[in-house]
Amino acid sequence: MNKTIYMCFLIVIGFSCTPEIHLSRVTQIQPSVDESKQLYPDFEKHIELRFRDLKGLEKSLKKAVRKNQNDYTIILTPKNLPNYFRQYIAYVDTTGNKQCWIIGSCRFHEDLRESCSGEFESVPFDWKNLIHEVDDGGDCYWRFWINRETKEYHLLANGG
Repeated sequence: MNKTIYMCFLIVIGFSCTPEIHLSRVTQIQPSVDESKQLYPDFEKHIELRFRDLKGLEKSLKKAVRKNQNDYTIILTPKNLPNYFRQYIAYVDTTGNKQCWIIGSCRFHEDLRESCSGEFESVPFDWKNLIHEVDDGGDCYWRFWINRETKEYHLLANGG
């Protein structure tokens, strides 16, 4: 009986400490091989992230934000982190290391697309399938890179 209560206690504690992930704000993107090699010169192949991988990456991201939050003019804190949409791009590099880029944004702008009639129309940005890149993201855009083997990471934030 005591073992059952102890196990239940550990499970409750374990789940209460896991990072919060809003799946409606998360997507995995697998760009074409050519686009991947252009963006990530050390790209070898894509990998699919499982839910537990996402939890681990979120934990690393939260740790990096907590450690570096005073280094940026960006208003990014562990508390407001769940408010950002995230794009995960995971791959194996040419040396066999698993790497992941997480691109965060608080909003997406409209795209201009040419219609069949030749007119340009405004359409929502397809953030679940296209990599979101900006020139200056202000307090709304950041990128996080982590080598999942070595745990080396970089939090890159545009604060302009």
